Amino acid sequence: MKKLLFYIFTVFALTSVNAQTILFQDGFEDYEDFIITDIGDWVTNDVDGSITYGIYNLADPYDFPHFEEPYAFMVFNAYNTNPPAPVAWQARTGQKSLMAMAAQTPPNDDWIISPEITLPESEESLTLNFWAKSVSALYGLERFKIAISDGSTDISDFTVISDGDYIQAPVDWTQYSYDLNAYAGTTIRFAINCVSNDAWGFLVDDISVQEGSGGSGYCIPAFTAVTDFIVNFGLEDIQNNDSGQSAGGYGDYTSMSTDLNADQVYTATLTSSYGSGSHGVAVWIDFDDNGTFDDSERVGHLDGIYPDETHDISLTIPADVSGQHRLRVIYQYNIAGEEIDPCASATYGEAEDYMVNIIGGEPGGPCDEKIIMECGETYTVTLVPNEGEWVNYTDVPYDYTGSEQVFEFTAPETGTYVFEVDEGTSDADFFLMDACSNTATNLLGWYWVGYGGPDTIDLVGGTTYYIIADLFYPSTATTVTVKVNCPETPEPGCSQSTPSNNFENGHGNLHLLQVANDFTVGADESFTVENLTMNIIVTAGATIDAADIYFYKDTDGAGPGEQQGDAVEFVIPTTADMIGSLGNYDVYQASFDITPTELEGTSGEETTYWAGVTIYTDATSSFWEGTSILNTENEGYLYNSNTDTWNSISATFDSDPFDGVFTISGQCNQLGVSDMTSFDFAYYPNPVKDVLNISSGKTIENVTAYNLAGQSVLQSAKVTNGQINVSALPAGVYVFRVTLQGGQVETFKIFKSK
Repeated sequence: MKKLLFYIFTVFALTSVNAQTILFQDGFEDYEDFIITDIGDWVTNDVDGSITYGIYNLADPYDFPHFEEPYAFMVFNAYNTNPPAPVAWQARTGQKSLMAMAAQTPPNDDWIISPEITLPESEESLTLNFWAKSVSALYGLERFKIAISDGSTDISDFTVISDGDYIQAPVDWTQYSYDLNAYAGTTIRFAINCVSNDAWGFLVDDISVQEGSGGSGYCIPAFTAVTDFIVNFGLEDIQNNDSGQSAGGYGDYTSMSTDLNADQVYTATLTSSYGSGSHGVAVWIDFDDNGTFDDSERVGHLDGIYPDETHDISLTIPADVSGQHRLRVIYQYNIAGEEIDPCASATYGEAEDYMVNIIGGEPGGPCDEKIIMECGETYTVTLVPNEGEWVNYTDVPYDYTGSEQVFEFTAPETGTYVFEVDEGTSDADFFLMDACSNTATNLLGWYWVGYGGPDTIDLVGGTTYYIIADLFYPSTATTVTVKVNCPETPEPGCSQSTPSNNFENGHGNLHLLQVANDFTVGADESFTVENLTMNIIVTAGATIDAADIYFYKDTDGAGPGEQQGDAVEFVIPTTADMIGSLGNYDVYQASFDITPTELEGTSGEETTYWAGVTIYTDATSSFWEGTSILNTENEGYLYNSNTDTWNSISATFDSDPFDGVFTISGQCNQLGVSDMTSFDFAYYPNPVKDVLNISSGKTIENVTAYNLAGQSVLQSAKVTNGQINVSALPAGVYVFRVTLQGGQVETFKIFKSK
């Protein structure tokens, strides 16, 4: 099936750069787009020989040369496909990276072999560094190995140095480092061997081999010419004079540091070398210490610097930062300072890193006026034009010149939260940040618009978040409202959950076959299942119409066995909320209220049961979201109707084990206690339509009923001859609380039918 959206390398001279030497580096920017051979002195070897998949938007391709042809690795440019490929395919820095595409006859066996690299005899560390990622986890994560040869390009001469059978690359860019000290004093080649099994796209970028310290996790800029460099750089106590051209165009001077005060403007000085032409300069400080220099962390820049000149550069330190951070300055030919890439790879220029210690920074301004939010409360505030302190926000290109309001919210538990935000009569937007700052990480990557319905997001319990409402330019005054609804936990009752792992994978097709995941019933307990909520991945734009739900007893750890009772058929979801996307798929959280199904535990030990599901949908592809973080004793299973057998996910897909993402909830009772036999208590029928019968050996003093939102729907209900009229209740699940003589309280749930 189609996979759907679910310059020349440089070897530098061995010149010391403050205990770090770049021996080799390549960011693939100087090669021709989409070439699969003659990639400089790199060697490719397509051992599997299979035709590859492409990139599709449903039926339409993102076209590029060698589409669905056999190849090992390609110099891939996501910006120059037709149309441009989704962001998941973009390079880490620049526009180009290496890419290995999934083989249509899996598994992959694709090799990219480096040019020869001579490692010096050295007491310093020798390290191979590179960045890699999977473009998607929908079909499984990409797998790779790292191997070393004595200079040979024959794959039989390579020795694998990575751990285990293979390494799995996450969907986020991740840096990998390997110790090469065992090969000091020799000439080597390293190889990256993609061994993915029917996944999709494996990306590699920013490869380097270095001697000495500097494995900081930061990208290392590269400049090849020796004419254009920083002669002197000064900032307070940092005075680095006559430093000369750094090897490879990068100088690690992080042993040099200075103190700076928050909310101050400083003047740095830079003296340029001989060279020629106009240059730009840019300075960043990594305030959040995440290993990258974001645009919001660019604290100064300057244009029009010519050879042999000294210039002042104004650096602005924000008010809400403090601590020790890395500073980077780049001087580059023929580019404006505000356009310089902090990971630049070019011919003329130099980059240098230092450390700064910022003193006295505390959140201020709008943070001083923050409103502390509680679940279920509505907060109202008026925003006015031209009175704001924060104009720009991370990941958003617009200006917000109106006043802003910060709301602080600490999630009481991990789960899905519903935010109701209303912009009022003018154009206000809402940002969700991980800190009280407009330059903090934007957890939405965009903003909520404040109309069109509530917005949902998964939050982590105990974590503090900041919702910031700001007035767009130009807009008139408006009154905005903000409310957060916390996850509803029906009480009394019990539930078991397997949480999402950031939409890692999915298994199905769920509308064509049955997928099952396990849960347990406690020793000496009964579990009356009343709701199944699960995450379902479907083709974008599709709907989830209904589900058939089955329950099975376990077969000694070998998957589902004997079916328990009748299937609960064609259950229409009570809610089906889109909670995210995975490539060209939508991810829904669908909740199914079902006819209560009682499952009993075993005396003295837990009992494993299975919930099997198949769905009704107009989607062409559908999957039960899966996670490789197993939260139960068993992985998921799929039913093969041709052989009438259940098979594990790992055996079916030749993959790691996966659990389905779901929550199963209902009523848990101790057998012999909560079944009330010790004092003759019973209730029936269940489900009930009109009249609920309650019998008890003790006098019934009060009966109250609640819906699953915790609202009272029957208060001091009248019990006549042991009967309660419930015909006026809408169909659904209700919790009954019965108070008996002597203060004994019993609770149970019933399903009210139509």
